Amino acid sequence: MGYRGPEQRKLSTKRRLSDTFLDKHGPAPPGQRITIWDTTPGFGCRITDKRAISFFVMRRRAGARNAKPTRIVLGPYGPQWRTATALACARSYLNQLSAGVRPRPPKQVKADHQVQGALFRSVADAYHTGHLQYLETGLKIWRYIDRELLWPSKTRASSRNKPIRNITADDVQAHIEALRDSGRKEAARLLFEAIRALFKWAKKQRSYKLKRLPTDEIDPNAILGRKSRRKCILSNEELRALWHAAKQLGYPDGTYVQLLFLTALRHREAAWATWDEFMLAGKEDDAWIIPARRMKAASPQVVPIAQDIAALLSGIPRFCGTHVFSFNGGHSPINNFTTLREKLGRMMLHELRRLAKARGEDPAKVMRKPFYLTDIRRTVRTRWSAIGIPQGHIVRGLMLALRRTELQEIYNQYAYFKERKIVLQEWARRLKNIVEPESPHFSDTIFHSLEKA
Repeated sequence: MGYRGPEQRKLSTKRRLSDTFLDKHGPAPPGQRITIWDTTPGFGCRITDKRAISFFVMRRRAGARNAKPTRIVLGPYGPQWRTATALACARSYLNQLSAGVRPRPPKQVKADHQVQGALFRSVADAYHTGHLQYLETGLKIWRYIDRELLWPSKTRASSRNKPIRNITADDVQAHIEALRDSGRKEAARLLFEAIRALFKWAKKQRSYKLKRLPTDEIDPNAILGRKSRRKCILSNEELRALWHAAKQLGYPDGTYVQLLFLTALRHREAAWATWDEFMLAGKEDDAWIIPARRMKAASPQVVPIAQDIAALLSGIPRFCGTHVFSFNGGHSPINNFTTLREKLGRMMLHELRRLAKARGEDPAKVMRKPFYLTDIRRTVRTRWSAIGIPQGHIVRGLMLALRRTELQEIYNQYAYFKERKIVLQEWARRLKNIVEPESPHFSDTIFHSLEKA
């Protein structure tokens, strides 16, 4: 079977797999790989430019809350893994996935890695199937590893065929610098963190016999500079512009941004909300319980349902899927954060210029400032400080899902539920006065000194 053009980085075809077909199939084009899906849905094989053939299973687990595909590498095509053997094993895993069971990679995978001398590509596959696929951010991390380390562009060297014990700090640094030189400094920083996590995981697997980590010899700050910490606080006028932009967007993006305003949650914690996390019975103890696996601190977060949050949720349509904010009927959550941020930035600028014109000022002098979704969380937390409440520093820390001191975590188990709800209700009242002022020339004096600083 030929491929359709050397310009294509990856090829994907579908046909019935057999030993005869695979024996006759040639390698993928240089620097590329071919994915062939069997007529059995969810079962396929991958062929590299070195003609290495490996079988895999990929399917969404029934009832999985995140609805992300589970990928399991079965083993390399050869004496131990013929097509019939791989298909029989694949059907077993596919049946488990269809039943909602989370399968584990087969024991043969570990032995195959040892036979191959623990090549980086086999370790990366094991890391994906044995660890990343169980994380909410696992798919994003895997894309970095796949795109930058296993199958980079033709101008950069790949690490996929190197034994993991032979990968040096120079190799890792070369990947980081290549991404940095392309103008993607923050992406390079994320890639370094992904590589470091992969090697830490591999060191814990005794079969790879890793005694040192190449990332230990690299200082990312020396290569990428210190990570700048953003301190932007939105003014009242910017809050109004952003709130009205969110209202114009409507569901799901606009409603999602309004929920960020009311709760100050991290953007993914709110975006991946599902309806079964909400206790909405119209009572004082109504709450949104976010599971630990979605929280940065790895502990469940309880968000009291204040009146304005309940009103916002009541206007959200219910679909057959479970996700609250979705473009496809609730089957998967929104994930368009960069596009949303840029769209909100443009809409904010338009609204700010309109307000300047209404005041008799020159709208052309209003310049666009960089906007990030984290600005909402920082601004809301800063405004919370003006709300007086007993033990306010503890209450506000709990509302942001920040870790408490060890003594507090051990000896003070009080949840401060009522106090948190008071803060949320008072903040919603103040927010309403800001975004819907009685006077069109509402004074913008709160935190004015902070913005000057």
